[in-house]
Amino acid sequence: MTGPGPLTILSASPEKKQQLTHQTIHARFLRIGPENDIRFPEDFRAVTAAGLDQLAFPKIIVDFLKG
Repeated sequence: MTGPGPLTILSASPEKKQQLTHQTIHARFLRIGPENDIRFPEDFRAVTAAGLDQLAFPKIIVDFLKG
């Protein structure tokens, strides 16, 4: 992303954890809103919500998106 300018945090999730064999992932998800339009790189690939099922994500992200 380029040129979004200031961002506003709209909401933040509680900390979530995913235990892997050799480490623990600690994550917090933020919903942000830009104050200006965002210009994405030309090779940026937009995906619809329905299309997310065709992509691989770590379980912690899948749980967040479903939840």
